[in-house]
Amino acid sequence: MCPLLMQLSTGASSIYTATYEQMEAHFGNSRIVSILGLSTFVLGIAFGPMFFSPLSEFYGRRPIYLVSWTLYVIWIIPQAVARNVATIIVGRFLDGFAGSTFLAVSGGTVGDLFTKEELQYPMAIFSLSPFIGPCIGPILGGFINYNVNWRWTYYVLLIWGGVLLAAIIFLVPETYRK
Repeated sequence: MCPLLMQLSTGASSIYTATYEQMEAHFGNSRIVSILGLSTFVLGIAFGPMFFSPLSEFYGRRPIYLVSWTLYVIWIIPQAVARNVATIIVGRFLDGFAGSTFLAVSGGTVGDLFTKEELQYPMAIFSLSPFIGPCIGPILGGFINYNVNWRWTYYVLLIWGGVLLAAIIFLVPETYRK
């Protein structure tokens, strides 16, 4: 479950690059403004762990996953229905901020689930997962934007994030034991 969540949150950073041309034509903004949306998402990923990671040690992993992933899915909505590029840029920062939780906290979840002797292979999968998202993002985004308009990029992220939110609610137990 954690690798899928990390792939979506990191993939959302790069899937956005496929929307540049259509978004620039729609809003009339420059390429530099479009790139700002990518930069603010990554900035959100940088600042999010400072907030969410320590809370997982006090309240457990599951509540932090539920709150942060719910916020992640919610912050995709303003991007999908945005009437201006500023809404997209702010929404992307907040989306990256909320989505960063899985990059920071899921390593602890992997450590909670396996003994020291079993930990090397699951941790290797965990370590590789964030790198797959930025690789598949432009491919998926290119496919989406070739066939439909740029808003569908966010609708696909919203559907994928909603399915994973349901999976977190129904399938992910608390792993942190004090």
